[in-house]
Amino acid sequence: MNTALLLNPIMFVATYWGAPAFIKVIQDGDMFDLSINDQHMATLAYTNNQELTDIDERLSGSEMLKEISRRIRESLSA
Repeated sequence: MNTALLLNPIMFVATYWGAPAFIKVIQDGDMFDLSINDQHMATLAYTNNQELTDIDERLSGSEMLKEISRRIRESLSA
């Protein structure tokens, strides 16, 4: 996936773990820094299969990764 075009952070509000969460994703080279409520949560990267994965292995829910991946793709096609 060509992620060189992602110039601005992706920010959105969602409910995770039963509470509202402010999500921010910032591109850092070929990886993405994920913050939840202004706290670093994980480093994300795409695998060779174009699947977003949590390098730090901190996130348990694939639903969050699917949502973030969808938003990254939308940002790149905008």
